[in-house]
Amino acid sequence: MRQNATQSSQLLGVSPDASIAEIKKAYRKIAKRLHPDRNGGDQTAFRRITAAYQNLLTQRKTSAVGAQNKPARTNTKSASKQAHR
Repeated sequence: MRQNATQSSQLLGVSPDASIAEIKKAYRKIAKRLHPDRNGGDQTAFRRITAAYQNLLTQRKTSAVGAQNKPARTNTKSASKQAHR
């Protein structure tokens, strides 16, 4: 099942614009409770929250990298004039 950011956020109980730290904290709290190796754990629910966690982290990291790699806008006319000086 593919989840969008809103569904993933709701599943983890965080806001859609939550930081990576907030997402990790919420995931760890829920994962500890639902882990299949624990008494009363639920493997299906654990897999669902793990997928939501990975989805949100991937989106946050991708958007952070995209913002860093975005080229700065320069005025090409002034840049070319400075290169010829």
